[in-house]
Amino acid sequence: MRFHHLFLAGALLGAGQPGLHAQEDRALETGTNQPLGSSLTWVKDRQLFVRRRDRFGRLARAELFKMRGVSYSPVATCQDVLDRRELREHLRNSPYRDYFRLIQEMNANCIKTYVDLGTDKTATRILDEAYRRGLWVWITLIPDAAHEQGEASNAEIVAAYKDHPALLGWIIGNEWNLNLHWHYASIGAAQIDTQATVQLVKNLDGRHPVASSLGFNPDHYNLGPAIETSEFPNILSGVPGADLWAINLYRSRNFGSWWLEWEMLAPDKPFFFGEFGTDSWRTTNLATGDGLLDVTLQAGVAVNLFDEIHRNLSAIDPSRACIGGSIFSWTDGWWKDSKGSLCEQDVGGFAALKEKTDFRGGGLATTFLGHPDGYSNEENFGLLDVSGNPKQAYNWLSVAYSLTWTQTNPVILQARSQGGGPDAYYWMSMDGEPFVMRYSAFSEPAGGRGFNVAVIDAATGVVSSIKNYDTFADPSGATAGMVADLAAVALGDYVMIAVADTALPFVNTCTPLGSVPVLQPIAEALRGLGSSLESSIQYRQPYVLVGRAGIPGAALVEALGQGSCITGIFADVQVSTVIRLDFDRDGIPDDVDLDADNDGVSNLIELQQGTDILDPAEH
Repeated sequence: MRFHHLFLAGALLGAGQPGLHAQEDRALETGTNQPLGSSLTWVKDRQLFVRRRDRFGRLARAELFKMRGVSYSPVATCQDVLDRRELREHLRNSPYRDYFRLIQEMNANCIKTYVDLGTDKTATRILDEAYRRGLWVWITLIPDAAHEQGEASNAEIVAAYKDHPALLGWIIGNEWNLNLHWHYASIGAAQIDTQATVQLVKNLDGRHPVASSLGFNPDHYNLGPAIETSEFPNILSGVPGADLWAINLYRSRNFGSWWLEWEMLAPDKPFFFGEFGTDSWRTTNLATGDGLLDVTLQAGVAVNLFDEIHRNLSAIDPSRACIGGSIFSWTDGWWKDSKGSLCEQDVGGFAALKEKTDFRGGGLATTFLGHPDGYSNEENFGLLDVSGNPKQAYNWLSVAYSLTWTQTNPVILQARSQGGGPDAYYWMSMDGEPFVMRYSAFSEPAGGRGFNVAVIDAATGVVSSIKNYDTFADPSGATAGMVADLAAVALGDYVMIAVADTALPFVNTCTPLGSVPVLQPIAEALRGLGSSLESSIQYRQPYVLVGRAGIPGAALVEALGQGSCITGIFADVQVSTVIRLDFDRDGIPDDVDLDADNDGVSNLIELQQGTDILDPAEH
């Protein structure tokens, strides 16, 4: 793991040092105990705005919110969680004063709960302490019908919190599409009451946004364009009142094709990651969960993912949809593996992966991972252990959350192409994590025959497009579409191309692409990406290329599968190349760029000022 040159300076100036906030604490203690009134928070287009109420009751100016959150649900050693009431009591009895201080010192600006805090003075004291520490609070509710006996109604909870200045907003459910609020028999029934609860809260509180939370299981990993035919469009359309969405997403070291998927699902709505991260136990045996503690792996994944979030904040670029994220989770939870002891940290959880088969060869083609080790170890997700000791992830994320840092590791792009039949496939990956795989024609998921093109944003490193052009079935239409789309790729963005089965209509097994008139525009477009092999591609011959739009010179990497056009048998081909991101697109890669957002203020000065080195709007 290599960090930007600001990492060391950020660590030296960073949060967590004794006495760093002592002066601020003394100022907070001079505040009034009188009710201050609500802060104002709202969604406009795909951005979240806040106007914080100060300790004198005055509203500050409107600011764009860059969410740097913590999922907060601490449970002490030897304690269990059997229902929502117990979860609430653990939260209320937690050492929240100490915890909120640590959360503040890691440069977080909000917490997200999984249950309400109650409606009494204890709840108010918790919110007061969050406010003192400069922390906003998301409160999670579920429909009244799913409440347990004796719980306050949603109307009572909203009435208790809506005028508190720490309240950021409401979240209805936690990945309710998977757990159905632990009450409903069908997703349709859960959806109806989710929308009803959204509307109830909005009717009672017009000063804060209302979100709803979705979760993703291994069947949902990296759907890419296929997400348009999944259940998610209907889920989102069934809750139209939600102002934004909380997405709990685990896809190992990066978010894969998620950014593209959201643009296909809800281009008019913002979202935040309600959960992201990984655990600190590296599993070496998926069957047993055995392995070893690896706090460095957890820390590396946390900062990888937050850097990806930071580069895609709507507060920096209003064309983007992400307002931030909430790391999961604040503390380890020894209660979570029901097979073990409540008083010991057990090895346990579940496999978090999806394997894709090479149908032609009968083996494994690739694996989509939810976590780097393919396993979710439920008792090891904390930034702190159960004794309150910060792990490495806390320290590293403290620097990343300062926004005076950005990661500058090289990005590894890989692509694989297979030819020779209807079960052929291609896949593409980033930093060893596949983000798309498609078979040629008859296997699931199909739709990969012909040329497959993915675009990687050179500023943010995200997959901004994945498209298929079936030049076998529709040579003319696919050619026109591919050429037009390649011409529209932004200057400097990376283009990955791979073929599944064949890129040529059947003319003659030895006829190369250069001799097929209808495909000539594709050959020209490939030459524009630096290809020198474009005219040589034959029927069912694997082909891969990684190039850069509008940058003259040879392709970064390119290969044709070797074999015989007579037999039609070609070897599969795979390529790999390393790229560097350039956030401000000024031609200077981020690892050596002294002004990452090209605003005329150096990264070092922004570090000293505590401003965001990727946001030119701050100056």
